[in-house]
Amino acid sequence: MLMYATSFFLIAAADPSWHPNPTRIRGFACAVAGLIAPFARLGEWGNGEFAKLMTAVVIVGWVNPLFLGTIALAIRKRRRRAVAILRTAIVAMLAFSWFIFYYEELLPREGFFLWVAGILVVLFSDELASVHAYFLGSRAAT
Repeated sequence: MLMYATSFFLIAAADPSWHPNPTRIRGFACAVAGLIAPFARLGEWGNGEFAKLMTAVVIVGWVNPLFLGTIALAIRKRRRRAVAILRTAIVAMLAFSWFIFYYEELLPREGFFLWVAGILVVLFSDELASVHAYFLGSRAAT
């Protein structure tokens, strides 16, 4: 969770280095924009590329609330099937970030990669622990 939390304070996206005045966007600004921007610009959705962009923003904007809800369910050891479905949905939702980077002509930065890594490590920590235990066990047997 520390990786996930730290990612909000790092640069998550930026203009390409050749841009004269590169914009650098921190993770928390991306998170807030993902929740607010689609509703603040509701009248502009219309058709075309902007509608696709806003759809991607809505999907990515819901990753954090859904992630925290999934963690709450997983900690309470309830609804294991729902947790498994939500984990899969969250991983699929992360892919929409790349459409936003492409459309906005931004480059992902360290905050974005730490955010994704933090989410994946937390969501799949049980599986990672099982693999680690397996390898430790196989070394002990030899």
